[in-house]
Amino acid sequence: MGFFVWLIKKWRLQEFNGIKGGLLPENRKLLWIPVAYLLFILLNNFSAFNYPYGFTLLLFLLGFCLIGFTEEFFFRGILLPRLIRVFANHRNPVMAGVIFSSLLFGVFHFINLAYGQHFQVTVFQVISASCAGIFFCGLFLITQNIVIPSLIHSLWDVKENIQKFRRAQERQVPDVEALESPVVIPQMELSEIIVSELPFLLFLLIAGTFLIWKADKKEFFLKGITRVTV
Repeated sequence: MGFFVWLIKKWRLQEFNGIKGGLLPENRKLLWIPVAYLLFILLNNFSAFNYPYGFTLLLFLLGFCLIGFTEEFFFRGILLPRLIRVFANHRNPVMAGVIFSSLLFGVFHFINLAYGQHFQVTVFQVISASCAGIFFCGLFLITQNIVIPSLIHSLWDVKENIQKFRRAQERQVPDVEALESPVVIPQMELSEIIVSELPFLLFLLIAGTFLIWKADKKEFFLKGITRVTV
């Protein structure tokens, strides 16, 4: 993550990412969303931290928080403005940048195959991550700040991994092994997995598209074109 922060400073992307002068007053009001989400996660999973490896779980979750910030800083904070410049002559350069950065974000998750994750689960993860990319781009555009989507992305990762931990507890798998092992899901066809999660995927796409539609894309485009250096 430190490397990407350095790149943002080197390429003068602080203003594009909304971190040059701190959070805008209207964005500070939005902080209640990740705070409320965090409280919801803790209250619904408090028992997970009462086990012998509770502190180890906490350290792993902090690591996943860093992963969320790292992914947002790269895919939305660095890659997105580069793609906006690439598509500068496109009819809708911001939307083109959003789509391509989201697809690349999804494809990036094929890396989980190297850790032994089931192929069908990974394909679904690629699809869901692409949809999530649209949503996070929408949050980024509407808030004009990379911190808000980074926080929500990190908490999302925390929630997913607490659920993985609890599923392992139900199977009586040792806690540390549960955190280090790939996700295990009962054998299902990819189509069944997608259908079961379809409402959530549609929510991500619709919510993300709505946020992008409401955002000031012209200002975002100007930031990506005139205030980015390499």
